[in-house]
Amino acid sequence: MVGIAAVFYQYVRYKTLKDKKEYNPKVINKRDLDLISRWAFSAEKILHGTPSGLDNTICTFGSMVEFRKNSSIKLIELKSKLRVLLINSKVPKDTKALVDKVLILKQNYPAVVDNILVAMEHISCTAAQELLKLDEMYCSERLLKQNYPAVVDNILVAMENISCTAAQELLKLDEMYCSERLTSEERERRIGDIYKRLEDLVDFNQNLLRSLQVSHPSLEKICSILADGGLHGKLTGAGGGGYVFAIIPAAFNEMNLKDIIEKLNGHGFDTDLTDLGGPGLVFT
Repeated sequence: MVGIAAVFYQYVRYKTLKDKKEYNPKVINKRDLDLISRWAFSAEKILHGTPSGLDNTICTFGSMVEFRKNSSIKLIELKSKLRVLLINSKVPKDTKALVDKVLILKQNYPAVVDNILVAMEHISCTAAQELLKLDEMYCSERLLKQNYPAVVDNILVAMENISCTAAQELLKLDEMYCSERLTSEERERRIGDIYKRLEDLVDFNQNLLRSLQVSHPSLEKICSILADGGLHGKLTGAGGGGYVFAIIPAAFNEMNLKDIIEKLNGHGFDTDLTDLGGPGLVFT
């Protein structure tokens, strides 16, 4: 399970509060969630050394998160569903060791690694913006007016813009699903264009992660199977093992998806279909 450590720590903290009668499960507010998230983050330090804080944030607050370490958290709440395929490589990973490996690369090649990290940041920002636009297409009457920004004019300089561009593409895709002012054909065409840009951003990010030497032969095999079937995969978390995810475009052929899943399963990988932007921590 992705982020299992953060989920476990959250449950332990919730049970502690409940047993001490410091928490009313029928009344949940941001203060309660902040407290649980902070405790989960503190516990993750034991396991990961210097965790990003992303896992505990998403597991606590749900939705999607625009996250930058040492900055405020921005939740991206989508009204529409974005389907993804999760693939478990079953390769164990050591997050702390992988982080240390990247730090050594950064010490040896500071300018190169810094530019890669800047590029990844812009990929994430762009993806978040694209998701919101996609949501607006599904859920509002506002016509899409923003265009996909050029992120490859100068790869070393534009690396930072890649993350931001990915965010913009996700927003555009979301906007497409909400628009009632477009013809169905135009709406579907624009939605398809946004998914294509999101797939480009996924490829950019995976290639950058590969250059940081945090991929793994099993992860590369998964990405290859996905690519053969027309999907685009990227490792999650620190890499070195764990999961790969692939966004499933709205118009993607279901039989083709079934074939891809069967091939992945045939190579020993576990798969799960899910939707992005869940509710987070919920008490019952």
